[in-house]
Amino acid sequence: MPAPFPNDLDNQKGTLASFIGFNTYISDFTIKNRSVAINDDKQQGFWGFELDLDEPYQSYYLQYANPDGFSTGQSPAGATTVVNPLAAFGVTLPQGSCIVTGKLSEPLVITGNETEDIDITLSFSTNQSFEWVDDNGNGEWDWDIQTNTIEQVVDMGLRGLTVLVD
Repeated sequence: MPAPFPNDLDNQKGTLASFIGFNTYISDFTIKNRSVAINDDKQQGFWGFELDLDEPYQSYYLQYANPDGFSTGQSPAGATTVVNPLAAFGVTLPQGSCIVTGKLSEPLVITGNETEDIDITLSFSTNQSFEWVDDNGNGEWDWDIQTNTIEQVVDMGLRGLTVLVD
C-alpha cells in the first residue's frame, strides 16, 4: 500500500546535524531523537537529517517510506566553508581541514593556582551556512519523502565564533 502523502507538504520541520571536522571517526550520533550508527571515518561535510512531519504524515513516513526516520549524506569535497581569518597573516590550511578562531570577551589568565573550574562557552555561528542546489527555485531545501530524493547539499560550515569565559 503506498503512503498517503500529498504532492506538496510544505513548511515541515526537521533537525540537521553536520560534521565539519577533517576525516572524523563517527561511531554513532543522535540527530534529535534518533540515533544513527556510522562506525566509519567521514570527511568534512557529512550530515544527517531527521524529518519531523505534522501528523498523520510522520507516522505514514516512518511506516511506509523510511522506518529509520532520517537520512544521511555527504557534501562534495571542498564544499564545507570554514572562514580563515588567519590567511591575512600567511597561515594556510590544507584542503579538507579547518580552523575556527574567535576573540575572547575578556583576557583568559590561567595561573596554575585556580581552585575552581574555569568554564568556557564556545558559540559558533551557522548563519546562512547551509546551501543546496535549489532544483525547482523555490528557495527551500526539498526532500521528496516518497522517493527519499533530497536536493543536493553543496556547502555547510561555520561563519564565526564567540568565546565567553565564566
